[in-house]
Amino acid sequence: MLAIIGGSGWSDAGLFEQTSQREINTDYGCCSAPLQFGHMQAAQRRSEALCYLPRHGGGHRIPPHKINYRANVDALAQAGVRSVIALNAVGVCHTRWQPGELVLPDQVIDYSWGREHTFADELEDFSSHIDFTQPLLSEWREPLILAAKRTATVLHDGGTYA
Repeated sequence: MLAIIGGSGWSDAGLFEQTSQREINTDYGCCSAPLQFGHMQAAQRRSEALCYLPRHGGGHRIPPHKINYRANVDALAQAGVRSVIALNAVGVCHTRWQPGELVLPDQVIDYSWGREHTFADELEDFSSHIDFTQPLLSEWREPLILAAKRTATVLHDGGTYA
């Protein structure tokens, strides 16, 4: 199953038809909100079933530095999610990218600090190194690029999310 993690902009867009929701307990605490299950509303047809998680909780009440990312990821995994598309509204460093345009990043720099950021806190939990050379799943790149072209959405392919 695919999940979308989004903020208030996506929640307010009216693109998602919720059919159910589920609270999931995790070993990492509470996730941002109950997981919402339903379908994307498209012009011609409904999407396959998907899961939506409002990153900042209901009512946009959790600031970015307080989001329990480990609980969110664990809850999604427990719900059977295998792929995640995360939507983020962020500032940019390039003047060639304009407000309202989309960027499909291909790299990540993690500047987070002051919170737990790994699932392997204990040495006995450590089983292997994780390859981070291509941190974003390539199987979703082409469908997202094609969808942007079909809707005449300006999409920049490549960039670094930091």
